[in-house]
Amino acid sequence: MAQLLIRRLDDEVKERLRSRAKAHGVSMEEEARTILVRQLAPVEAEDKRGLGSKIADLFRDFDWGDEELTPLPRQTYKPFSFDE
Repeated sequence: MAQLLIRRLDDEVKERLRSRAKAHGVSMEEEARTILVRQLAPVEAEDKRGLGSKIADLFRDFDWGDEELTPLPRQTYKPFSFDE
């Protein structure tokens, strides 16, 4: 595997990398590697699903409980006009 040395890295960037690595429980090196791999992934590996599908995935494992949701009343809205 290749190695990479980055010189003249801004102190603020290094501190943000350190904080991010700490939040993820990994070393700065591992965090930097993860960032590079994600940002440089081939274009065809991008998620091409719609926004609704991505949001649904975020809440797929959420425990909604057994309580029924109250249905929202059906209303028809008049489109707003900028001409008035």
